[in-house]
Amino acid sequence: MLLMLMTTFSEANTKFDSGVALFKENQLDSAITLWNSIEGESVALHYNLGNAWYQKGELGKSILHYEKALKLNPKDEEVLHNLSVVKNKRIDAIEELPEPVVSRAIHLLVGTLSANGWIKTSFVVLFSSLFVFAIFLIGKQNKKRHFLTFILLGLFGASLYAMGFLRHHLIDSKQYGVVIPANVYIKNGPSDKEKDAFILHEGTTLEIQQKEDNWLRIKLSDGKIGWVKKDAVEVI
Repeated sequence: MLLMLMTTFSEANTKFDSGVALFKENQLDSAITLWNSIEGESVALHYNLGNAWYQKGELGKSILHYEKALKLNPKDEEVLHNLSVVKNKRIDAIEELPEPVVSRAIHLLVGTLSANGWIKTSFVVLFSSLFVFAIFLIGKQNKKRHFLTFILLGLFGASLYAMGFLRHHLIDSKQYGVVIPANVYIKNGPSDKEKDAFILHEGTTLEIQQKEDNWLRIKLSDGKIGWVKKDAVEVI
């Protein structure tokens, strides 16, 4: 199994490097095809795919891959810079609804760690509380202080564990996508017979709230809601 994993990793590296060489020679289609054949994901892979699609003038697919790269590493400065440049070239300028101060503070707090990060940290604190509790049971001195420390660590660990669930509910459970076609009409309902609500253009990011047959219920950052055909959006 180890040999197989090492071989796969080596093949992926070879394909990646070959794609970089093709990109430098401006053979963009070949580079994209080669990179798309690589199994698995990485920041470097999506970053380079974003660059290649941008060079081809495909803003939607470029943004898609930059967003996928950020999903793996939200603080990558090069990805953030390129994504900002490409987003400024989009037609749709959608203003975000102002977020209440408390809500914004909670999002910033829970966003400092991943859900797994919060839960792993909570386990460390909870095990520490059990260690203190063992000292409380065995020791003969400072029993009140040890018991109080055990309670405080237990409550703190439980709070950290709850933060993991809150992070999942507020951030991780939400699904986002990017409009790929040059333009697409958003309907008032999941049917071609429904009236057009508004139009979106290539590269617009949106939240996917519901799926119904070949339709997606979407929400924009300015609060607008509508339905779009599934094949017009690629999931980040």
